Amino acid sequence: MRSCAYNLNIARKTVERKFVYLAKKARLNQQELLKLWAQNPLTEVQFDDLISSVHTKLKPISVSVIADPRSFKILGARVAEIPAFGKIAEISRRKYGKRQNQHPEMLSKLLFSLKGTVARDALFKTDEHKRYPEIIHRHFPESKHLTFKGLPATIVGMGELKTKSFDPLFAINHTLACFRGGMNRFFRRTWCTSKSLQHTQDHIDIFIDYYNEKKEKQSKKK
Repeated sequence: MRSCAYNLNIARKTVERKFVYLAKKARLNQQELLKLWAQNPLTEVQFDDLISSVHTKLKPISVSVIADPRSFKILGARVAEIPAFGKIAEISRRKYGKRQNQHPEMLSKLLFSLKGTVARDALFKTDEHKRYPEIIHRHFPESKHLTFKGLPATIVGMGELKTKSFDPLFAINHTLACFRGGMNRFFRRTWCTSKSLQHTQDHIDIFIDYYNEKKEKQSKKK
């Protein structure tokens, strides 16, 4: 935001207000797109979570993303606070206390918002995350759910694309790689650190609007 303000010779607060405005506009555009999809509900979707952080690596967040594997368009994404895990878990608890796990709630809200857009008997493809089956069955009891074991990542591809020649979850892995490549805050190594969950969500909504519009133009060229 500081760079935008400097390059455009305007106040940083102006950039921040425009950022919030564009996010609201992007969410309205996404609602219109979901209404179009609802006329012919999707029969297959893929989803996964992108792990990032707010302020410090000791405060991780999860971004649940759902994509259409045919058009590669993004149906939606929700940001959630999660507890630190692995080697930094104890340090995080000691420094910042016990963190909430908002992931199940946010993923549930995301799936609920897609009722009508995704067919009731749609095929869901995900990795082997233990919470996915329960949440999918809650909102889409007639759906089919296929799980695939996580594969090692390639050197390129932002740590999201996989080494195997055929990746059954290529659409969502490609989408998550685009998230990391398109938004500085999600780079593996970056100094553009997220400062709040809401601004992270706003940035994601703007990116989804841009990304889906780009995919639409590419499909029309073909």
